[in-house]
Amino acid sequence: MFLHLEFLLLHHLSLCCMMLLVNQCFILNILLHFILEDIFYFLLYIFLIHKLKNILIYHIFISTFLCLFILDFEVLNFPFLY
Repeated sequence: MFLHLEFLLLHHLSLCCMMLLVNQCFILNILLHFILEDIFYFLLYIFLIHKLKNILIYHIFISTFLCLFILDFEVLNFPFLY
């Protein structure tokens, strides 16, 4: 049960990234990218090492990856927007 609560918290954080993108704040996006990257690699570790077949973990993994992709696209490819 405790593991599920941690993942729900991480999932909430990853989805909050979308709201920060609307804010168009370069520094916040960079910081959030590092946080999400850590979460992403942590989830990847869980998949590869523990081989959990949980749909909740899969959903969190995909949403975190998409948030990272969007942040990279926003921050690295279009710095002139800031």
